[in-house]
Amino acid sequence: MTGALQLVCFHIAGQEFGAAIHDVRETIGVGPVTPVFHTPPCVAGITNLRGEILAVLDLARLLGLPATDIDEVTRIVVVEAKGRAAGLLVDELGVIRQVETDAIVPAPSTFSSQIATVIRGIIPTDGTPITVIDIERLLDAPILAPFIERPDDDGPTETHVS
Repeated sequence: MTGALQLVCFHIAGQEFGAAIHDVRETIGVGPVTPVFHTPPCVAGITNLRGEILAVLDLARLLGLPATDIDEVTRIVVVEAKGRAAGLLVDELGVIRQVETDAIVPAPSTFSSQIATVIRGIIPTDGTPITVIDIERLLDAPILAPFIERPDDDGPTETHVS
């Protein structure tokens, strides 16, 4: 036994996923999400959360699943790691689960490299396995880097041409 881990679980396209509770700041209902032009399909847009502009990621699209349909149970899971934050669009929230870290097995080699880099591992269960998302690696993913502000960012750089 290497220790316990609490996971905030959520559902995307009929599959169960989880993120370490210490990486989840809060969960919110889906308010206005403003699309941003010239972004990858996995970036649903941006939202204003009490004055903080957050990128909203459609995790389903990043994982190669159909886009998330927004309805009354759809939520945004606000995650944060190393001072960077984003919202994850999920079909619905699940429960908080406590699991042993040694129950997490590596992601199968059949996962694409883009997906495997953001997956901490899989927890086999009697029902549907739980895919554990590594939030730090997700927020570091090259496809998302331009859309997630880093703590050392001073905002847009101004260039003056004379």
